[in-house]
Amino acid sequence: MELKGIVYSIGETQQVRESFSKREFVLYVENPDNKDWSNYYKMELKQDKCSLIDGVKKYDELIVQYNLNGRKWDSPEKGEMFFTTLDAWKVEKVNVSQPAPQPVQQAQQDENDSGLPF
Repeated sequence: MELKGIVYSIGETQQVRESFSKREFVLYVENPDNKDWSNYYKMELKQDKCSLIDGVKKYDELIVQYNLNGRKWDSPEKGEMFFTTLDAWKVEKVNVSQPAPQPVQQAQQDENDSGLPF
């Protein structure tokens, strides 16, 4: 699945167990028809994927590939409990600034200019 939105917050990597780490971030997705119905999605990166958002800042626009996962857990205290996670596995920045291309007219002039006065 894919989601495009603006980074609202980025958490630190958490070492949950000795062999398991995760990092959460929140993506804001605006509803173009009604801003009151916009959404905030808490997404998770796990293990070696935690570094995918290194260098990403709040308000950056991202396209995130993720899996939707649901789990059931039988809690001794509370009985059946259900959890849903959005497990991100690919993160791409949108509108990454790139060097401006050289104007075509200038480029053609440079190719024809041998540096000689005639």
